[in-house]
Amino acid sequence: MVHAAGALDDATVTALTSEQLRAVLRPKVDAAWNLHELTEDLSSFVLFSSAVGVLGNPGQANYAAANVFCDALAHVRRDAGLPATSLSWGLWEGGGMTGHLDENDLATLSRSGLLPMRPEAALDLFDTAMARDLVHAVPAWLSPVPGLSVLRDLLPDPDSERSPIPVTGKGAPGEAGSGGEEHDPAARFAAMDPEERSRSLLREVREHTAVVLGHRAEAGSEVDPDRPFTEQGTDSLTSVELRNRLSAAVGVRVPATAVFDHPNPRALARFLTGLLTPELPAPEGRTGQDRTTTPPGTDGDGDAIDSMGVDELVNLALRGPSV
Repeated sequence: MVHAAGALDDATVTALTSEQLRAVLRPKVDAAWNLHELTEDLSSFVLFSSAVGVLGNPGQANYAAANVFCDALAHVRRDAGLPATSLSWGLWEGGGMTGHLDENDLATLSRSGLLPMRPEAALDLFDTAMARDLVHAVPAWLSPVPGLSVLRDLLPDPDSERSPIPVTGKGAPGEAGSGGEEHDPAARFAAMDPEERSRSLLREVREHTAVVLGHRAEAGSEVDPDRPFTEQGTDSLTSVELRNRLSAAVGVRVPATAVFDHPNPRALARFLTGLLTPELPAPEGRTGQDRTTTPPGTDGDGDAIDSMGVDELVNLALRGPSV
């Protein structure tokens, strides 16, 4: 028995609706559980899951949860002495659930470390998993990206003499965290004089904005520093990717709402300056304190948190602790 059903309905966590959750959970969770309860005397029980449940992917919290359920169900069945294998598939070439993706979408996935597999290669991985009787496997083509925390342990140690990763010079925007001072980019930026730091941070923001919009980093000079991100083509998902990339490139935790709260590259670069040099006077405009301190009226009081609605709690969690 092979369960391969699935559905997509992407949105950021705070924008997810109950309908989107049901639409994505039903073909995975409900169908898999029904098959678990209604079948018996099987030689194999195979669940087609997704690497999204293992690696995560911006805008797919509902899909990740649905696939993690399938992975967990495989373990439950094995513990009960029943056959089960869950395969958390990576990206397949040639259609399927990713058939709607355009070149920019595929480029985004590649930047996150997932490369498309040829169908014949994917089927070879299927045969291998079944032959080894694995309870859970991640058949995927991974291209570890320096600075991407979820795949960091798959990369050689940059300090190793055998490491293929360059250890001198500044890494490209697609390789944040690689080489030399990039091991501590926050210290490198903090050591600059104010004017140089401002120019460098603005260049980082523009280059990474160009990348998430599907252009080469060299196109960063074409990103208007004073034009709103939304007018330049960013949406909620590319904003999350931009935030993640800047966190790795600059070496500080950038709040999840930073791109939404600072509407253009210049404003975002000023905000990054405040994160790197909090002892300096805050620049004009909004700062990290806008969205990362305890919300007014709570003062650490649990009663105020208890009175919050779901949306307020999710927003509070996304803001994180004070920087």
